[in-house]
Amino acid sequence: MDYSHSQEGSVRTVPDSLISEFETRAGRKVYDGGGIMPDIDVEPEYISRFAATLYALGFIEDFGDEYTRRNPGQQIDIRTFSITDADYADFAAFMQDKEVPYESDTRRALKALKKAAEDDRFAELKEQFERVESELKDDTATNLETYREQVIEAINNDIILRHAYTAGVIEHAMADDKGVARAVEVLEHPDEYRHITTEQDTRKK
Repeated sequence: MDYSHSQEGSVRTVPDSLISEFETRAGRKVYDGGGIMPDIDVEPEYISRFAATLYALGFIEDFGDEYTRRNPGQQIDIRTFSITDADYADFAAFMQDKEVPYESDTRRALKALKKAAEDDRFAELKEQFERVESELKDDTATNLETYREQVIEAINNDIILRHAYTAGVIEHAMADDKGVARAVEVLEHPDEYRHITTEQDTRKK
């Protein structure tokens, strides 16, 4: 975050010579000049471009409309709700006649490689590229299986949003959130919590 509001909007690195050291009441060393660094790193999870494309094109919402019509008055447990395998099969059928302008990273890389090969006049590679391209499966049906879990979660969130609004979506997400799970784990282990808050120095950015 750029607290200095620089014209280019970038965050400048503060040199070590300008970083000051402080101590908390418990004796833990902390530093200024770089914002707050996490005490524990948790690998972030990102939604795939395929799932994001389905959402952006409105297919997730359209299916949510259909699901809601088929299940009037349904009561759900916000934290544990998920559509069934049969529901997902219905979604796959719903998508059969839909045009999804999506290319996998592999196909995009292959196109770039083919272009580079053409520029460098490597005509002898043409057949190899064509063979790889013919074997590459990234059609909608294949991607619905490849990114099944992410698409299901996107559908779950759309349905939950109708029942409990944004607060419900957040509550549902926290049930499987790795950061929340790790924080709870630390709180359940007093020795680790004490070490982090009193002995472990914060990192400089």
